[in-house]
Amino acid sequence: MDATTWGGISFDSRNANWVWTDQPGNLYTHLGFDVSAGPAVGAAIGSLQVGLDLGFGLVAKVSSYVPSFAAGTWYHVEIPLSVMRSPGRPVQEDRVPEQQHLEPDFLRRWSPTHQPEARRLFRRLAPPPVVPLQGCAGVMPLGDSITLGVNGGYRNNLYTGLQQNNCGVDFVGTQSDVNTRVADKDHEGHPGSPSAISRGGVNAWLASTQPNVILLMIGTNDTAWWTNADGAEIGARHDALIDQLRAARPNAWIFVASIPPQSSVLIHGKPDGNATTTSVDRAVLTQQLNAVIRSNVAARVAAGQRVRFVDVNSVLTTADLYDGIHPTEAAHAKVAQIFLDWIRAVLGFVPTP
Repeated sequence: MDATTWGGISFDSRNANWVWTDQPGNLYTHLGFDVSAGPAVGAAIGSLQVGLDLGFGLVAKVSSYVPSFAAGTWYHVEIPLSVMRSPGRPVQEDRVPEQQHLEPDFLRRWSPTHQPEARRLFRRLAPPPVVPLQGCAGVMPLGDSITLGVNGGYRNNLYTGLQQNNCGVDFVGTQSDVNTRVADKDHEGHPGSPSAISRGGVNAWLASTQPNVILLMIGTNDTAWWTNADGAEIGARHDALIDQLRAARPNAWIFVASIPPQSSVLIHGKPDGNATTTSVDRAVLTQQLNAVIRSNVAARVAAGQRVRFVDVNSVLTTADLYDGIHPTEAAHAKVAQIFLDWIRAVLGFVPTP
């Protein structure tokens, strides 16, 4: 791929009030397209990205949804609009126009020499599904204090969203909230726990609750305070936890989240070769860990494992944190939505985002 010859495409049919002018906005939930690297896979394919409002909204990297590219091969990609919504805009307003309005223009603006090739860029979907999923009983939210969240955190909106699918949603865990609004108070959130929680009681928790779906978001405590490990080492412990979860519950779906961003603060970092204490920016360490998590999960997806990557980090900024580490109650709604998109896609047996 020669990135210098690919200028991208752009469509816009909104008015000044951010309202779609040609189509009902509530009909659209995903951006779907086919993509190919062409006859040869170039390194620049990794920089390919899409968004609803490039330069203002969030973007999604196509490589996050295709584990690896092969020459001359087409891949179908489905990306939830919630992943790319513009900051501060309701999800339902970030929609795409209908296919027949866009495809002719798309074909005119692309020539056969442009790579990567793409087709069927936009696909009309029904509103968010209200039909039953294949079953979402036995959902274990597993992690640290962010799993508890403010007033139940992301678990509130996630539970409500799954109820719309009539899938028998039931949260499980050995922990239970007391003073939160979440309807189902069971969870497996352990404040202060690092990724090395795998060395603790996780096997007993899984044995007693038998989860069918595990929502894993952990690693913040590995990066927020002092540490003697770098991103790769923390990521290895994190990956070992996934191995442990799969060994205990081989048929469960595991949705592995990136961890939220953190404010920039220098913390005790991994000592250098002379055992001299060094400092590291926890914001940078967070991104390094998330890159390792993404890569590890991509390898598992390619191997056919029931593991999927949920990029929570991509829908949050430091403005969503009340203390530089923990998401606000409002921010947890964003976390819930991206979890919900992935659960619906996988348990509904429709193309994954």
